[in-house]
Amino acid sequence: MKKGTSFLLAGALVLSVGGYGVADAYDVVPGFLTLTPPPADPVAYPALSVPAPAASATPEVKADAKAGDLQSAVDTFAANSRALGSRVAVMIRDVSSGTVLAQRDADTAYTTASSVKILPAAAALLALGESATLPTRVMFNGMDTLTLVGSGNMRLTADDLAKLATDAAAGLHFADVNSVALRVDDSVFTGPTWAPGWGDLDRPWIQPVMGLGVNSGKSDGSRADGDPALAAGGIFAARLKDAGITVTGTSRGKVGADDVLMASHESETVQRLVSHTLKGSDNTTSEATARLVARSRGEEGTFDAGRAAVLAQLADAGFELGDTSLADSCGLSSGTKVSARLLTDIVAAAASGKKPELAPLIASMPVSHLDGTLRTRLADSPGLVRAKTGTLVTAISLSGVLESEGRQFAFSILAPEVQEGNFQQARKELDAFIATLARLGT
Repeated sequence: MKKGTSFLLAGALVLSVGGYGVADAYDVVPGFLTLTPPPADPVAYPALSVPAPAASATPEVKADAKAGDLQSAVDTFAANSRALGSRVAVMIRDVSSGTVLAQRDADTAYTTASSVKILPAAAALLALGESATLPTRVMFNGMDTLTLVGSGNMRLTADDLAKLATDAAAGLHFADVNSVALRVDDSVFTGPTWAPGWGDLDRPWIQPVMGLGVNSGKSDGSRADGDPALAAGGIFAARLKDAGITVTGTSRGKVGADDVLMASHESETVQRLVSHTLKGSDNTTSEATARLVARSRGEEGTFDAGRAAVLAQLADAGFELGDTSLADSCGLSSGTKVSARLLTDIVAAAASGKKPELAPLIASMPVSHLDGTLRTRLADSPGLVRAKTGTLVTAISLSGVLESEGRQFAFSILAPEVQEGNFQQARKELDAFIATLARLGT
């Protein structure tokens, strides 16, 4: 660097990054999360009403008004279902009163498939808050090295990286620096990027979980990146070149303690991350979310720490975990087992307003016959069900909220012993049962 560059750099930073630097805590002390208010959300999708935590004029619901009919329907459903297999666990709770209206084997933890994504989503809302965002920063050592620093955002876009590169390049040019080495620091997450229980058949459904990535680890929109963090670094390096900065090499490395901020990007909010994860059943972001919960609790960003942190956060919030066992945080593993009671309890707490931090959970779930993984399902109940789906070769599930004539019912249905090859028919049986519940709820 030419003599006097350090003085020029200070001016460059003011000119190139002052827009973000002043408003965010990370401009002075690099950290993990920021609570900077995000831009206003677009008009919300029509959603089920979520009561405020304060008392309201909700009509009193008689505890036994529908319990007999619903319990009979549950028993008949479990006894007559063929494709669903011999074990079916169910719980149905009235959201307003909290009364359990029907249940069957609800306390046993079973293979849950993707319904388990409700757990890390809820834990993230509790631990981080719905408005929290994740910064991706570009740091400069004052001489010849830039570092792209992730904090757990695997939902970066190519445009995000292009803007970071443009802003960083402006500061470098002002400081008369035209060539740098690039480091990628994804050390916010550590340990294995692949869970022990996942096999080769799971590889199309999840990408390596790292501290930063583009499009959930599919930077080209379709193929999985072997190393999502370095793939993001490659895109960033290419955009630096477009902005007139030569990149002499890209490698993984940690940011220096004395490096200064050159550019920063704030992610979507945790609420939007949760919505993306639940509606599209994104396995990669669900696993990343669990690690974010661990980091927020002062733990390492590993698979093991993520699973433990999710359960600890829920227990701290008062949920009874029972025999819950998380082999992963996305549901790909058949060793991940949760009870219908725990899933229903979390959903009911979110829908009732008893846990106001969880209110975004309901709006984040797929809507029957409208969007997400329920877009083509439950045609007889369009818009009346918000629920997280779950599908493995030998297990299916559905957990969420059903609205019928102004009443809301939280429910969870687990079928952990579907015969291989029968999951499509099992889905039809489950959806027919949901239609029955909608009729009985009126």
